[in-house]
Amino acid sequence: MSQTGETSNRYGRVDEDGTAYLINPQGERTIGSWQAGTPSEGFAHFTRRYEDMSTDVNLLAARLASKAASPQQTVESALRIQQSLLDAAIIGDVAALESKLNTTMEQARAAAEAGAAEKKAARERTTAHKEELVAQAEQLANSTQWKASGEQLAEISRQWKAEPTADRTTDKALWKRYAAARDEFNKRRGSHFSTLDAARKVTAAQKEDLISRTEALTDSTDWGPAAALLKQLMTEWKSLSRLAKETEDQLWKRFRTAQDHFFARRSQALSEAEQERKQHRAVQQAAGDQRREKAAANNPLLAQIREQVERATKHLERARNSGDASAIAESEQALRGKQHVLKLAERAGKPN
Repeated sequence: MSQTGETSNRYGRVDEDGTAYLINPQGERTIGSWQAGTPSEGFAHFTRRYEDMSTDVNLLAARLASKAASPQQTVESALRIQQSLLDAAIIGDVAALESKLNTTMEQARAAAEAGAAEKKAARERTTAHKEELVAQAEQLANSTQWKASGEQLAEISRQWKAEPTADRTTDKALWKRYAAARDEFNKRRGSHFSTLDAARKVTAAQKEDLISRTEALTDSTDWGPAAALLKQLMTEWKSLSRLAKETEDQLWKRFRTAQDHFFARRSQALSEAEQERKQHRAVQQAAGDQRREKAAANNPLLAQIREQVERATKHLERARNSGDASAIAESEQALRGKQHVLKLAERAGKPN
């Protein structure tokens, strides 16, 4: 001890001549010389340098624990500090510092191994997921569910791109398989819709032909044959497949309008003909009534027979009201006889 303060501890000392020593289990070694002041000032200088280095080591361990520094960065920094300890001009528990450094490096290496294992596992999970996506795409390659399968393939692509690159070679091979499955599906879908489009053009032409043939009959007055032809054209129309809604609706409107025009005309013509027949029958009926009335006026016997029929009818009504079965049967027989006589008399009175 000097008069100005402490000059030694169990880890080292500074002599009166300023020579500084570090004490370790193997003995002591000279670490430098202090000439800028008293030995105690030199001792304080070398112990502060130890504390600074100890702070660096503790900070290194803390940054590793908080993941502020990577395991690789931590190992590299620890090795630099460890190398500098070999000839560091410090006084302090260097063995503890070395132990702390070794522990930190072991932890860093363990973290690096764990990180590498996790990265490997993550790559394996990514590859497995991509293989699963490719298998799904290959199953969809021969699908005929065009809309749903197309959406599924797009979703597979989205999921693929959301995954990180695991292994470039493996990724490239898997993507090649996915692209082949997608291209096969797109090729088949394109061919399907091309064929469908061609079929629709044929169907549209057939419906245009049916419309033309229908429109040619709209003003026909040959009601029976024309109606039969129009019904046949309707049957042909219904046997054809439907087109896109807008096109189908337009063609159907033209076809139906032509059909309705003919049948409306036919209905009107038939109604007018029926009205004429009714009028003709009414004229004939009136003429017949006049003839019968004239014949009755000129034939007193016919009028007498009609009166007898009328009396027989009233007699039958009274018999039925009485409920006498015998009287009813007798009255019915009498009425039938007189009606028969009346019919013969009316027939005899008609002009030839």
